[in-house]
Amino acid sequence: MMHIGGFFELELPLGGRHYHQGGLRLSTGRASVALLIRTLNPASAYLPYYCCEALVRPFAEASIPIRFYRIGEDLTVQGLEDVKKGEWLVCVNYFGMMRGEIEKWVERLGDSVVVDNTQAFFARPNARAHCFNSARKFFGVPDGSYLHSPAEIVPPDRANEQIEWDHLVLRLCGRQAEAFARYRTYEAGLTTQITSMSRLSEKLLATVDYEGVAARRRTNFDLYACAFGSRNRLKVERGDSVPFCYPLLAPQPVSRSRLAQFGVYVPTFWPEVLDQASVETSWERHLAESLLPLPVDHRYGRSEIHHAIQAVEESMTS
Repeated sequence: MMHIGGFFELELPLGGRHYHQGGLRLSTGRASVALLIRTLNPASAYLPYYCCEALVRPFAEASIPIRFYRIGEDLTVQGLEDVKKGEWLVCVNYFGMMRGEIEKWVERLGDSVVVDNTQAFFARPNARAHCFNSARKFFGVPDGSYLHSPAEIVPPDRANEQIEWDHLVLRLCGRQAEAFARYRTYEAGLTTQITSMSRLSEKLLATVDYEGVAARRRTNFDLYACAFGSRNRLKVERGDSVPFCYPLLAPQPVSRSRLAQFGVYVPTFWPEVLDQASVETSWERHLAESLLPLPVDHRYGRSEIHHAIQAVEESMTS
């Protein structure tokens, strides 16, 4: 029913364009995966050991058999058997910098490849493969994912109304502790329910200066690379990608709690990997334990990045 009159809704700018014009706008990355599974019903799927539980969940809930594969020290797919017709290979675009590896598998397997671009919002889709991303990983929005597929996908008939944005507003107001507590509660409540992107995120994502965001991320990444490139045990090249973070594998352990004392907060990708007590996954466990995904996003400029660099330097020597 149309509602005319009464108080005003949240005021947001008009106009603007979404970065992914051709993508199907869904609520979350896991909803994108769930919709792909519901539409195409794969016989089984290959997933990397080094991945988020949110990627595994839609397959588990749909009772799709999962086989895990390892990644090499260059983050490339290792030891994979032939992918049969009806099976999927799920490739994670780690840190937004694995385009070459992904293109190789798409060339070989075509639409048997599903690309997890949750760390690669700015990656353009390959028309031969399925891919999805997550706007929440790059911007201050309550939900949002873009799904691209060579298959005909019927979009959900309703938008996501189960959103919260208190954590976003509290963070904007500088109430960090409250914001983080609300954020964790909100994240824990996310499901694989298939809905379209919320109206709020639709509006917000049409106002982003995408060129400016991409440029800032590249500049910040390069500042870290200048400071740590020769010592980073994970050899990564930015190329022309827009990176998710600067993934630092330092030559010696760095305490996250020590970094937090400097006001630098670094997550773990992904703690659930540590539950895989297998010699075969020792490299993946080492990444989960030791890799520092240093922030490069558009909120920060040169002074903030230099502060983060100094915090890492002092934490390595303390």
